Amino acid sequence: MFLRFYKRFRLKKIVKKSFSESQRQISEIKIKSVALLVDGNSIKATHEFIGLIENQGLNVKAFVLTKDKKAENTEKITYFLSGDIDADGRIKNADLKGKFLNSYDLLINYYEESITELLYLSSISKAGFRAGFKQGQIILNDLMIDVDMSEYPTFVDELFKYLKNFNKI
Repeated sequence: MFLRFYKRFRLKKIVKKSFSESQRQISEIKIKSVALLVDGNSIKATHEFIGLIENQGLNVKAFVLTKDKKAENTEKITYFLSGDIDADGRIKNADLKGKFLNSYDLLINYYEESITELLYLSSISKAGFRAGFKQGQIILNDLMIDVDMSEYPTFVDELFKYLKNFNKI
C-alpha cells in the first residue's frame, strides 16, 4: 500500500516536472501513425476502436493498461500492468518500452481518470499531436473532445472532423 502511494507520488512529480519544463511545439506534419493509450479497465472494445481509426487509413498501435496478467500482446495491441513502470519512471516491460518510445504523429489519451502510469506515458511520448477527453488533464492534450468514454465511435468521428479542419490528415 505504502509503496503504491510512493510510486504514484514520484511519477506525478516526474509528470509535473516534464510538463513545466517543456515548450512543446505542435507538429505540422500529416498524421500517418497513431499511438492509442487506453485504460483497459474502462473500455473493453479496444479492437473495435482500433478498427475505426484504421478505417481512416492510419497505422495504429494500442497500449492498454490492464489488471489481467494473462493478457496476450498482439501486433497492434501491447498490454501492460501498473507494475511495469517503477517509481523512477523506468519501463520494465520490454514490449511496451520498445514500441511506445517510438515516435508517433498522434497520441490519443483514451482515459478519463488521472491514472498515474498513463499520465506518465503520455508525458514521455514523442507524439507530434495529442488528443483526449475534456475531463482529462488539460496540459496533456492539444485537442480535447467532450464525449462520454463509452461513445468511442463518436470520439473518433469528432477527432477526425477536427483533424481535417486542422489539415492534419
